[in-house]
Amino acid sequence: MKYVDLPPEEELLPVIDSKSHIILGAENRKKVHQTGLHHGHINVWIPGTKDGTVYKQIKAKSHGKADATIGGHISCTEGEIMELLWRPISYLGPTTAVREWKEETGLGFTKDDITPLGSSSETWEAPHPTSGSWNNGIVIAYVLNRRVALEEILGNVERENGLDFEEVSIEELLGLTKKDEAKYLGKLLGEPYKPILHALREHMKQI
Repeated sequence: MKYVDLPPEEELLPVIDSKSHIILGAENRKKVHQTGLHHGHINVWIPGTKDGTVYKQIKAKSHGKADATIGGHISCTEGEIMELLWRPISYLGPTTAVREWKEETGLGFTKDDITPLGSSSETWEAPHPTSGSWNNGIVIAYVLNRRVALEEILGNVERENGLDFEEVSIEELLGLTKKDEAKYLGKLLGEPYKPILHALREHMKQI
C-alpha cells in the first residue's frame, strides 16, 4: 500500500500516548479527528532569500488564511503499524517531512537536508467550531538547511494546486497580535509554539 492510494480522510494515523509514543495502532484520519485521539503532525520551515525570513503558504481553499509552513499529518501504512508500536512518533517525522515537502512545493530533498527544531504539544478544549473536528497531538518542526528562491516554488508545475507562498520575517511571526493570529490556520503561532520560532531564528543565522 502506498500513501497516495488513500484519500486524506482515510489516511492511517498512528495514535500516540501522553509521551508521544505510538500505541494501539493506527486509525483513519476521519475517526481520529472525530474522537480527539492524539496523533502527530510535522512542519517544515523554508528559509527565504533575505536574512531572517521564511515562506508562509496561503491556502485558497481555506478562505485565504495562511498556514505558516509546509505541514501534514504523520501517517503510516497498515502493514507498518505493528513494527511501529511503542516507538516515538518522531521516528516517522523525517519521512513525513520529505513527503509533504514534495507534495506541496513539487521540489525534492532528503532527510539529510533538514534539521529538527523541536516539538509543541497541542490539545484543544473543544472541537473546531466549523468542522466539528479535534486536532489533538504533537507538532514536530524542521527547517530546510538551504535558502530557496520563491521562484523555485512558484515556478514548479508539480506543486500542490491552490497553494501560494509569501516571504515573511520570523520577527513578524513572533510578534503577531491576537488579531493577526486569526489570519493563520490553527494554533501554529500561539504561545506554546514560540520556542520553535526562537530555535528557527537562531538556526537561520547559520544558513
